[in-house]
Amino acid sequence: MENNTNHTHDSFFLLYSTSPSYWICGIFLSTVAFLEASVSLLALFHMERPFSQFHYLLFNLAIADFIDAAIFLLGFCTGYWTLNNVDWISPETQHTSFCVTSIVLGFGFVMTLAPVMATSALVVNKLIALTCHLRYNCIVTKKRLCIAILCKWALCFCCTIPMFMFAYNYCAHSVYNPTFLAIEYSLVGIPTFLVCIVVIIIYTKVYRKTRSILNKPTLENGNAQNNDLKLIITMGMLMGTVVIFWLPCIAAVFFSIYMQVTRTQVPCVNYFCHGWKLALQIFFFANLIADPLIYGIRMTEVRAGYSKLLGRIKGTFMTRVGVTV
Repeated sequence: MENNTNHTHDSFFLLYSTSPSYWICGIFLSTVAFLEASVSLLALFHMERPFSQFHYLLFNLAIADFIDAAIFLLGFCTGYWTLNNVDWISPETQHTSFCVTSIVLGFGFVMTLAPVMATSALVVNKLIALTCHLRYNCIVTKKRLCIAILCKWALCFCCTIPMFMFAYNYCAHSVYNPTFLAIEYSLVGIPTFLVCIVVIIIYTKVYRKTRSILNKPTLENGNAQNNDLKLIITMGMLMGTVVIFWLPCIAAVFFSIYMQVTRTQVPCVNYFCHGWKLALQIFFFANLIADPLIYGIRMTEVRAGYSKLLGRIKGTFMTRVGVTV
C-alpha cells in the first residue's frame, strides 16, 4: 500500500503543484468567485418580474459560475489540507485525500463547459431574436428554453464519465492511466475551442445585424435599439473573457497531457513550473470573477436587482436594530 501511495503522491503532483502559493491562490480566487456568484444570483432573483427568456439564460450563466466556483473551492481546500498534512497522516488517509482532491478538481474542470455553453446560449438567443423577431416568442418558449438548459447540464455531466473512469483506476487500483486523463481533458478542450469559434462567427453576424438596424434609426425605437447595442456589447465582453482567459489554459493543459501521454521530458526549473501553473490558475478564475461584474455593471435590470437586494438587507438590519433597542 505504501508503494501505491507514493505512486499516487507523485502522480497527483504531476497534475498539480507542490507549492503552497498555488493552493492558497486557488482558495482565494475560488472564494471570491463563489461569493460573487452567490450575490449575483440573489440580485438576479430580485430583478423585476416577469422574467424574459434572456433573464432565464442569465440565471443559467450565474448558476454555472456558482457551481463551478463551489466545486473548485472544495477541491483547493482539500488539496491544501493534504499538502500541509502529507508528512504525518497515514498512507491510507494520504491516498484518500489525493483521490478526493483529484476527483473534485477534475470534476470542476469538466464542468467549466457549463459557463461556456451558457454564455454561448446568450449569443444564439440574441441571433434568433434579431433574425426571427416576429416569431421569437413562438420559437423560444420558456418550456423549450428549460428543456435546452437541462440538456446542456446533462451533456456536461456525461462529459465527466471519462473523469470518473480515470478516478476509478487512479484511486481504487492506484493505476495512473494518462489515456483516460487525455480523453477527459479532450472532452473539455475540443468542445470549448469549437464552441468559441462558432459563437465568435455568430456574434459577428449578430453585431453586424444590430449595426445595420441602428443605421436606420426611428424616433419610436431609438432607445430600444441603443439598449440592444449595449446588450450585444455586453455579450461580446462575456464571450471575450472566455476566449482570452480559458483558451490559453486549455492549450497549456493539452501540452501537459501530451507530455504525460508521450512521456516527454521537458527541462523545467521548479519555480518556473509553479509560476506558470499559478499564472494559468489566475487566468482560469478571472472568467468566473469577471462574469458577474460585466453583466452586473452594464445591465440596468441587474443593477436594479442589486439595489433592491441592498435595500432589503438594509431594511432587515434596521428592523433588527430597532427591535434590539
